Amino acid sequence: VVLLGNFNGEELGEENKDFKVLMRCKPGIEFVRVLVKNHRLVGATLIGDVDLAETFENLLLNQINIASIEDELLREDVDLEDYFD
Repeated sequence: VVLLGNFNGEELGEENKDFKVLMRCKPGIEFVRVLVKNHRLVGATLIGDVDLAETFENLLLNQINIASIEDELLREDVDLEDYFD
């Protein structure tokens, strides 16, 4: 289990709903949820296969704008390391 940044969205507040939740789930294998605000990753929860943890941590810490790949962020056929190498 890897929890990054504002992984549960609590700090975003109930009144602040201008964030996006992206999820990918394979029951019994993995669960990945990321919170995106203003095209920047603000939190992530990874359970199971956590290969994306380092990439997500770098996106979060460096506040990289992910607008160009936001819709593909959790697609399995996209290698995020190619974008952020």
